[in-house]
Amino acid sequence: MQEQNLVEIVLAVPGNWLNRTGIVTAIAQKGRGYRLTGDMLTNPASGESFDLEIANHNPDLIETFIPAGRGQLSLKDFAALDHHTFTLYLSGPGGSLETARQIMQAAAALLWAGGIALRVESSGTVHSAGRWLNCVRYQDSDLTAIFEAFVMLNRQGELVFSCGMHNLGLRDGVISIKNVLEEPVQTLQTFLLYLMQENPTPKEGTIFSTQPDLPHYRLKGEKCLPYRPGDLLYNPFGWWRLNRI
Repeated sequence: MQEQNLVEIVLAVPGNWLNRTGIVTAIAQKGRGYRLTGDMLTNPASGESFDLEIANHNPDLIETFIPAGRGQLSLKDFAALDHHTFTLYLSGPGGSLETARQIMQAAAALLWAGGIALRVESSGTVHSAGRWLNCVRYQDSDLTAIFEAFVMLNRQGELVFSCGMHNLGLRDGVISIKNVLEEPVQTLQTFLLYLMQENPTPKEGTIFSTQPDLPHYRLKGEKCLPYRPGDLLYNPFGWWRLNRI
């Protein structure tokens, strides 16, 4: 089995559709080539297909959007989420930039068809419809757009760690913020983008720094500690711990 088959990307798109027929019709009319047939979202032109589950209104759904949605969603967005009628759960294989791009585009069809917002269930990131569509717009010219779509940073005590790099087929990263916050977080973000943009093959003990006059860090490969195998947030590739020298 290839490693990328261990990764499943799942995206949640709530909306205010009247019924299932309304969902099918909206995607057919506004999805720019995508079609919902049975439980599959397909693009006949590209031959791509994704699983799509339709879930009824969930009164607790808004709670899953609030933590990461602050600063991303407007009060109008939150009000609309509170009154959603259905949530579309789009899923497909992840583990590479190409598969991430494909499902990003497919999710855009659901937003064009009336989706209110989007949550990446396999990382926790939350996006307004406009922000996700902007990421889709620039995904081919700027890898930062894919990073912003799928990856979020979490804080736990004196550590900051990323979640979501497994969607792209890469390790996550973790760094200590003891005594200082800004520089380590910027270093971690730069390191993760470096993994995406340069596709390097760092080894245990590799030294990384963003600038010669800034702190240097030694890389240590570890298993993904915060989550267990089987959890959508679990990274089977592990993570790099950046230890300041």
